[in-house]
Amino acid sequence: MKFRNKLLLMMVGLAVASNGVLVAVTTLRSRSLLMEEIRSKVLSIAATTARMIDAQAHESIRSGADLDGDAYTSIESLLRAVRDANRRDDVEVKFVYTLRPVEGRPGVYAYIVDAEERGSPDKSDVLEEHKPSDPSQAAFPIDRDDVQIGADAYGTFLSATSPIRDRSGTARALVGVDVVIEEVLARTRRLLYIGLGGMAMAGGAAAVFAVYLSRRVSRALESLMAAVERVASGDLDAKAPLGGGDEFARVGAAFNEMVPQLRDGLKIKESLALAMEVQQALLPTTPPAVDGIEISGRSIYCDETGGDYYDFLELSDVAPDTLAIAVGDVTGHGIAAALLMTTARALLRGHAGQGGSLAQVITHMNRHLSSDCQAGRFMTMFYLVIDANKRDLRWVSAGHDPAIAYNPSTDVFVELAGADIPMGLDSDWEYQEFQRSGWIDGQVLVIGTDGIWESRDPEGRMFGKTGLREIIRSNARRPCGEIAKAITDTLAKYRKGRSQEDDVTLVVIKFVPRASPPSSDQQREGDHPTERDANALGSAGNGATLREGESPADH
Repeated sequence: MKFRNKLLLMMVGLAVASNGVLVAVTTLRSRSLLMEEIRSKVLSIAATTARMIDAQAHESIRSGADLDGDAYTSIESLLRAVRDANRRDDVEVKFVYTLRPVEGRPGVYAYIVDAEERGSPDKSDVLEEHKPSDPSQAAFPIDRDDVQIGADAYGTFLSATSPIRDRSGTARALVGVDVVIEEVLARTRRLLYIGLGGMAMAGGAAAVFAVYLSRRVSRALESLMAAVERVASGDLDAKAPLGGGDEFARVGAAFNEMVPQLRDGLKIKESLALAMEVQQALLPTTPPAVDGIEISGRSIYCDETGGDYYDFLELSDVAPDTLAIAVGDVTGHGIAAALLMTTARALLRGHAGQGGSLAQVITHMNRHLSSDCQAGRFMTMFYLVIDANKRDLRWVSAGHDPAIAYNPSTDVFVELAGADIPMGLDSDWEYQEFQRSGWIDGQVLVIGTDGIWESRDPEGRMFGKTGLREIIRSNARRPCGEIAKAITDTLAKYRKGRSQEDDVTLVVIKFVPRASPPSSDQQREGDHPTERDANALGSAGNGATLREGESPADH
């Protein structure tokens, strides 16, 4: 149902209900006042008539033989005159009569004089007993005025009685005046009909006014709804008409301000979607195939665009079976972080294959980024080069968390750390390169960003690096892709529905047996792993963790 119809029904219903209550209250009150007025008039007639009757003359009437006597005739004429004089619009008297108590029967009365014409079926005989139809009806009091609604053989009446007193003030008889109750009810019904007619007129007027008002009120709402529907259908140029200074006009003005913001927001969303698509396209789609190395990487952003980054660069032109791996983390999220990440990727790819040391590559990148970065923007990076033939690692850590290496045969963790600052802070900083050889098959290396160990559960507790090491230990003998998946799945379970607050990026590297042995030249150059090298890479046992530069004896 439309709002206009609801408003119309509500207003008409309210008008009808209020008028109904008003008519009911007015009718009841009017009926009460009318009844009180009639009671008062009838009682006044009875009391006045009683004072006009001679009690001694009334007492002289003892039987039907007195019908033609002076006393009966005189009182009959008086009663008839009273009856005829009070048959008017405001009160119509039906019967006027006198009653005398029956001796020895308290509360029982007999008719004495009746104003009705002789021969009328309604005329009561002298000493005819007054018999109420309802035996439980209260008897007329002899010594005071009274008004009752009662029924007898002649009908249902509003009856008023007043005592006829002798000269000593003693009540000897009663004057009764009857008004047909139907006449009273007819007058109250007329009041009700008048009230209902007034209610109908008021309801009709209210309905007309409600139609006018509902159209006036709903017109602005319908115009606003039309504009909303146009926006919902994709028309972002729709405007709501403005008029007046009421709340609808204010809503329309707010709507007209909102739509351009919505349009701009959609454009930004489309731009972010495009930026996300471009950024995702910059990440490696498949890991490179390098004999002796298994590798997997993944990045999960908390926004449409992120500041985390990883990349694989094959450096076979520099040395056979050589692979460069970079994992970076830009401060913040969104477009600015994504642009800085893209710039760093381009710089790294532009300089990585030109020769020189890793430290020179990162130092050169830092100079460019420092000149381009806005205040407060910087980037950490772990840059690693693996020579699969020599089983040799070289790395530079630009303020990045250490990579975690694990040897499942000795259950030893080693951290490959650095002591340099993030890129973008100091253009004159000279970065250092670290090297380590003697890696054996089965060893696992994980490079990640802080979004992993800083993930929080609903209570705000961090996941921590201890949890990461446990995942690595439990899955070390599985393929790299499964290790990476185990890490991200465990983080999702740990958050328990809490939103991801930072980007999560990791690269998992595993040394595996080579498909073909290295050439004799490569063997001579490669310093193939020895038992001493293997022990140096992890002989502490019992899950101990060594940082690069420490020996097992330090633990």
